[in-house]
Amino acid sequence: FRGYIQMATTLKICVYKKTKLETSFSIPCKVVKLGTELLPNPVVEILNAEGISIPEIAKLASKPDLSGVLMEVERHGLGDTVIVSLA
Repeated sequence: FRGYIQMATTLKICVYKKTKLETSFSIPCKVVKLGTELLPNPVVEILNAEGISIPEIAKLASKPDLSGVLMEVERHGLGDTVIVSLA
């Protein structure tokens, strides 16, 4: 069907330590504004350390035409990677 947009339904944040998945968090996009307050501490700490705004991620999650990986943050000295995506 032409013009149909598949809206992302889930915000997912994954934290890897030295390529091993340490923490993952998924929340429905419809409740993401409420749920960002429930993010696990390791996720919040890394996002804050990199200057990534959690409220801005919530705004992006509300856009119906946006999906896929929003950002991938690699902290080479620490071996951390954070992937924020909409699926």
